[in-house]
Amino acid sequence: MSVNPTCYALVLAGGSGTRLWPRSRRNTPKHLCKIVDEQKTMLELTLARLDGLIPPARRIVITNVQQADVIRELVAKKNLAGEVIVEPFGRGTLAPIALTAFHLQRLHPQATLLCFHADALISDTTELHRCMNLAVEVAEQNYLVLQGATPTRPETGFDYLAPRQVLDSYEDVYHADFLSCVDADAARKYFAAKYYWHTGILTWKVDAFIQELKQHCPAVYEKLALQSDTSTLASVYEQLPDISVDAGLLHKSENCVFLPCTYGWMDIGSWQALDVVRQADSQGNRQRGEALLLNCQNTTVDAEDTYVVAMGLQDMVVVSAGDVVLVCPKDQSQQVREAVERLRTEGRDSLI
Repeated sequence: MSVNPTCYALVLAGGSGTRLWPRSRRNTPKHLCKIVDEQKTMLELTLARLDGLIPPARRIVITNVQQADVIRELVAKKNLAGEVIVEPFGRGTLAPIALTAFHLQRLHPQATLLCFHADALISDTTELHRCMNLAVEVAEQNYLVLQGATPTRPETGFDYLAPRQVLDSYEDVYHADFLSCVDADAARKYFAAKYYWHTGILTWKVDAFIQELKQHCPAVYEKLALQSDTSTLASVYEQLPDISVDAGLLHKSENCVFLPCTYGWMDIGSWQALDVVRQADSQGNRQRGEALLLNCQNTTVDAEDTYVVAMGLQDMVVVSAGDVVLVCPKDQSQQVREAVERLRTEGRDSLI
């Protein structure tokens, strides 16, 4: 069932997806790769998932300068979204969400905004729509509504949501405590306590979000509140903090609530995470592309243009993509971004 006509969807599609490097790179990031579907990119899957919930005309994609042309062509060709907003600089998630909120406030002051990341996997679209309709209902009471997924393992790559008291009149909506996961010990503790993964799927009335922004992030509010001239956006945007909406606003707000979601959410945030969506052979190996695996167990091989031979590997990841080969233990696949940062500091930008 479609949500009410004041609702708009924002899809954040400007990241680089460094944890899935070297398949995901600056100009071909994770959301523009066909990682879980051989026919569709992650962005296409995300936008198609909104069919029956938010019509294309009320969908907004925000991206960066490097990806803008490709994304414009993609969404126009397949009628996936009505508007593409381009950030002049990458500034975390707070800035693009705030920019979109002010944009919508000028056009539709009563709008409610549903925010999604372009690179998440959701297995049950019907249940997603049910949860989003509930989130919109709760957001009408001026709450900032988050959604939490039941963890399947201790995970250091996500923040967690701890339920406090139940929200009045809702047996399955809770006031939220944010918990940042700083290390493996914290992840094990939060997993044992049955806290929820923070999915990053957000719902709020635009004016309620802007009031929270004014209170908790006055510098961002003041710079964007009067920013309607696109010709000067770059100079203003460059001054904004490079910070997530979580750290910049949601961790500070007393007005956050969350609902547990049951639609099979998964952030494909590492090569290990792909084990959930790729079929394993009798030895637990997962293979994409041309490869030969001999005496290997629980090993993932992703070969793009090169034939890969792997021998005697256990719990490993091997990725061949263009001019780069990545080899690492699965339990260190979250640290791939550190390798990307090292390459950047060494001036090897062509590899990232």
